Formats: sequence, C-alpha cells, structure tokens
Amino acid sequence: MTTPRPVQPPPSASGPPAWLKVVGWAVAVATLAGVFLLYTRADLVVDLANQLWTCF
Repeated sequence: MTTPRPVQPPPSASGPPAWLKVVGWAVAVATLAGVFLLYTRADLVVDLANQLWTCF
C-alpha cells in the first residue's frame, strides 16, 4: 500500500509578495538615511555622547 503525498503549494505562493519586499526595503533605506542625516548634526552627536557618559 502506498502512502499519499501531501499537497504542496506552488513555488510562487511561498514567501511574501514582491510589493511587500519593496516596501520593506524602502522603509529600511529611509530609516538608515534618516539616522545618517541626524548624525551629520554635531550638536546631536555631542548630546548623545553626554547622555551616554552620564550613565557611568
């Protein structure tokens, strides 16, 4: 007696849709660009360093 094989979805049905990947990458790039732009402001970097220093 043979055992029935489970039904497998087609390969295109696995994983997130293409538009969701594009949106995810766009959000990641925008976030990284925003962080980079914040670090170009010297006063912000000094404030962050001062806040970190006060923890010790």
